[in-house]
Amino acid sequence: MEFTFNISKINKDVKRVLASPRKFFSSNISKIDWKEAVSYFVVLSFVGLLLTLIYLQFMYPLLVQYLPGFGLEPIEDTTLISLLPYALFSFVMGIAFSFFWGLAFWAWTRLFKLDGDFQKAYSTITYAKTPTYILSWVPFVNILAWVYSLYLLTVGVEQNYSTKKSKAAFLVISGVIVLFLLSSLTVTFFQ
Repeated sequence: MEFTFNISKINKDVKRVLASPRKFFSSNISKIDWKEAVSYFVVLSFVGLLLTLIYLQFMYPLLVQYLPGFGLEPIEDTTLISLLPYALFSFVMGIAFSFFWGLAFWAWTRLFKLDGDFQKAYSTITYAKTPTYILSWVPFVNILAWVYSLYLLTVGVEQNYSTKKSKAAFLVISGVIVLFLLSSLTVTFFQ
């Protein structure tokens, strides 16, 4: 099993996903194998990790004084050496969990009687989360990136699974609601 990291293609794919998602999802996902999607995920996750570390080193110290005004507690130690183990662990766990989310998304699409294999589900969710990968480090913008990712996922489902916009939107919105409920139950259970 060989993974390649074609940075030029990944860069083009990022631009196409963000600028013309309908065109990207209608023409590309069927041609993308899971290894290419994993490579895309790994590269974008690594870029997001680097941007987060840069933010914590240079921007966070300037903004930390404003956190109490938002009801947030400052992070005690933001040195690169102290954050690196957490960042690397998060990066590795992110790769592992990408398969879990791909499997969960595949099961969700099957529940809605959409045809497709794990590879299609994994590729759809991976490319749809592009804004989240590259903008999750920016405070407040990360919320907009998450919302745009949901829009991209809706477009991806509509295009890749040849379904109506309304069904694709219902699949995505109901999935978000189920995840919210499961998260709430988990938090309540472990308190």
